[in-house]
Amino acid sequence: SYKLVKVYAKRRQKEQHQQRNNSGVGDNNCSMARLLLRVANCIGDFPEDQRVRILISTVIECQKSGLKNDAYEWACHICSHPTYKTQLEDENTKFKKKIQAIVRRRPPPPSDDNHSMSKEVMTPCPLSHQLIPEYYLTCPKTKDLIPFCVCSGKHLTLEDFCFCPVSGLPVLYQEYIDYIRAEATAAHVVEKKGCEGEWEKKEDIVTALDPVCGKPVSLSDVKKCDKQVALDYIKSYNTYVDTKSR
Repeated sequence: SYKLVKVYAKRRQKEQHQQRNNSGVGDNNCSMARLLLRVANCIGDFPEDQRVRILISTVIECQKSGLKNDAYEWACHICSHPTYKTQLEDENTKFKKKIQAIVRRRPPPPSDDNHSMSKEVMTPCPLSHQLIPEYYLTCPKTKDLIPFCVCSGKHLTLEDFCFCPVSGLPVLYQEYIDYIRAEATAAHVVEKKGCEGEWEKKEDIVTALDPVCGKPVSLSDVKKCDKQVALDYIKSYNTYVDTKSR
């Protein structure tokens, strides 16, 4: 999840450099905020010297994305934690003032009127088929863990399930297609012979580096998989997690 934050940050920089329309809350901002919230909940797994910077990023991105209650909660956590508070004093003054300003202004409780930007997209759980937030990783019915897409950090769905042809890890098909197009390092045209031996068909081959191994992967390499294959993977994933936690 933390590595994906860097991918989204890089993509946002690229969009801003190309002077695209960045008004309002962008998808990259919301994705970064959701992923950072996931990281913040596991902040104890990170080295001590990196924790406060990650939490500061969480607060800033949540504030940008309209997740003001989350921003307030983590800003208060930073300011009430002795170690984080001390480290905050040593951080950039600009960030320190922002964090302190957020703590002083508690936002109103979430509602349909004042927190429309913070609503998370709902997608079907691959196990119970209930609609759940797209970054939620636990089945509300069975309490089994749901693997997340290595391109986006969102939970996987049966209708859009596929595997990265390079790393073999699960991804959402459309997210992977969008990732390859956004991160494309090469694009060329391939001519194919027709049935009569003439070069007649042309195909655009778009190539990018996969997000895990950093090896080339093209759009034509990505294929959706059968729903039963997806379910079997999720079952084995939970079996592995249960075995590892014992």
